[in-house]
Amino acid sequence: MMYTVEVRLIGGEFIASMAQMRTWLDHQRFEPDAFRHSSGGAGVTFRVDFKLETEAEAFARAFGGRLIGLPPALSAAPNLLWPSAVAAPFDAPIAAPVAMAGSAAAPTASRKRHRA
Repeated sequence: MMYTVEVRLIGGEFIASMAQMRTWLDHQRFEPDAFRHSSGGAGVTFRVDFKLETEAEAFARAFGGRLIGLPPALSAAPNLLWPSAVAAPFDAPIAAPVAMAGSAAAPTASRKRHRA
C-alpha cells in the first residue's frame, strides 16, 4: 500500500520549501517513492508517496500536510497550511472536530428530543 501526503504551500518560496523538505527527508533517512508538485491558484501543492505509514505521518506532521486517500479518522495529521505549521511542536494535540450546523452531531431547531 502507498501512503500519500499532501502539503499545500500558500505564499513563500517554492525552491526553499522543496529544499527544506528534501533536507528533512535526508535527516530522517526517509526515501519517498515519489515527490510531485503542481501549481494552482495562489499556491503549490506537494504530493509525496511513502511505502511506510509511519514515515508518511511524520512527514505530514513536520510540514502541516495530510494523508490523502484514507478515511479522516485514520489520518493522524491535522489539515493545516505550511509553513505556519512548522512552528508547532510535533507532539501538539490535534483539536477535536467542531460540529457544523445541520450535521448529525449538531442539534437543530427542527430536531427535537422526545422522551417515552
